Amino acid sequence: MLADGDLSDYILNLLTSDRLINDMSEGEILSIYSAIKEFYNKTTKSEIVTVASDFMSLVYKLNGPGVVSFIKNNVNARDLARHILLTSGLDDSASYYSGRGVNYGDLSENNLVAIFSKLLKVDMDYGMNFVDMVRQMKTLGATEFINSFMRFAANGFKSNTQNIEDSNVSLDGVYGNARDTVAFISIFSAMNRGNDQEYQIRASEQMKDSFMLKIRPVLQSINPDYDGLDGQSFYSGYNPRRR
Repeated sequence: MLADGDLSDYILNLLTSDRLINDMSEGEILSIYSAIKEFYNKTTKSEIVTVASDFMSLVYKLNGPGVVSFIKNNVNARDLARHILLTSGLDDSASYYSGRGVNYGDLSENNLVAIFSKLLKVDMDYGMNFVDMVRQMKTLGATEFINSFMRFAANGFKSNTQNIEDSNVSLDGVYGNARDTVAFISIFSAMNRGNDQEYQIRASEQMKDSFMLKIRPVLQSINPDYDGLDGQSFYSGYNPRRR
């Protein structure tokens, strides 16, 4: 644990007050986070690593205005994207699914809904842009999805057709002897699926339709004019002042 003598009175007052983290402002949460990071950089004790990890795990679960602002303005986009993937039933490594193509055991509309909900909590535009990204993808294998999602995050959670990945083979994060093994298995699997491209596309379209059906009530609660018709932009007729 952190020693009292190593903390400012301001931080101590925050930590010992009756106020919940969820009720704190962005600045207050940032102060606590900065203090933890400072200790993290000064010590090799495992306890401080645990404190930092536990603090962020708690913050990600909260939804107060200050918490949301803190996440949006102070958490690295890549770190946020990795957290969202890991807490939505996916591995954050695209190579983990390499060569497997569209597989509902890897990625399904339920994973997409979970990701959409987490993005929507941080920023409505993040969630809507994610919907655009999913719609733009030709196939929804977990490998190409994760690579596309990480690029989406790096682009400020904005959709860009140039960032859409369509290859279901990835060796990112795989090194040494394991790289050759993963490469062989991935390419072999991809070759076997090469004659089944129509199925890959058809299964992806079905997943997209199921995803859109599940989030339709949420979209309509934000924009009553949105009817969920294929190809219709969520922002069509949307007036934020009516919210």
